[in-house]
Amino acid sequence: VSGAKPQRQERLRVRRLVLHLIEGSSMRVDEAILHRTSIRAFLSDPIPEQTLRDILEVARYAPSGSNLQPWRVIVVSGAARDAVAEIGRQAVAEKAPSEEGDFPMHPHDLFEPYLSRRAQVAAERFEQLGIPREDRAARRAQMARNADFYGAPAAMFFVADKRLPHAQWVDMGALMLSIALTAQERGIST
Repeated sequence: VSGAKPQRQERLRVRRLVLHLIEGSSMRVDEAILHRTSIRAFLSDPIPEQTLRDILEVARYAPSGSNLQPWRVIVVSGAARDAVAEIGRQAVAEKAPSEEGDFPMHPHDLFEPYLSRRAQVAAERFEQLGIPREDRAARRAQMARNADFYGAPAAMFFVADKRLPHAQWVDMGALMLSIALTAQERGIST
């Protein structure tokens, strides 16, 4: 086990870096959770690459079963972000968004109490935007903004090896939450 000592030293170095990154932070975890919301209209101000790297460095310590860390994160900003958004806009223009495919977002026949929860949040969102329920075109246009990341200056894509079982999706969720809370702590909404 000749490599154990250098590996331990590297882990300690990285942990010191992480602690340095969060030094002076005044936001508690419960505050970050309670203040985090899903943003649907971002400012276009760029996020410095180092800030994104710092967020990912902290978040990579998210728990994962057997330490598999079954994730890969792809971050796009600037011209790459715009190119991906254009592909998304074209896809939306060519075909109405659907929940078809191998991994639909919701069951085809969503049932209670989930159906009511989804309807309630949609009604509240469109009401806040001043879009009447009967204005399907405006509602669809707002939903299509998802393809443009709601104007966010950077986007993250999370991928995992398809050979891994769905249990590792829990690990991916832990990583995503860690990213969201770490960003929130830094005043960056997700």
